[in-house]
Amino acid sequence: RRSTPCPLQGRCQASGVVYLATLRAGKEEFSYVGMTERIFKKRFYEHTSTFNHRGNGDNSERHTSLSKKVWEFKDRKLNYTLTWKILRRGSSYRPGQKSCDLCLSEKLEILKRSSDHRLLNARSELLRKCNHRWKHLVVPK
Repeated sequence: RRSTPCPLQGRCQASGVVYLATLRAGKEEFSYVGMTERIFKKRFYEHTSTFNHRGNGDNSERHTSLSKKVWEFKDRKLNYTLTWKILRRGSSYRPGQKSCDLCLSEKLEILKRSSDHRLLNARSELLRKCNHRWKHLVVPK
């Protein structure tokens, strides 16, 4: 497996981050807000994997609106660049908390950009429940 350089100037080991990916091809520019509680490098590799393997069947739900736009550019034979930036840090849900700082931070960053028609995130992402809480629930067998 070929090593990909860190797109965050050596800060790829950061965890609990909300990030911005900016996709450019010619005069077209789009942005995507994402988050991960794990180290950014793992999430980055998941993104790049979807840029190299087109989604179909069970794998397609892993594809984000960012990867769909990358494939649109590839289909149009456009050269593109992708830059990454950490917007903010946050902590994921902990038992006893009423909300997840990381999920709320991502929603806030999406809302701040919601009037921009070049934002790739779907509005439905604002309604999504926190998936960090599930690992703390006790599920009877």
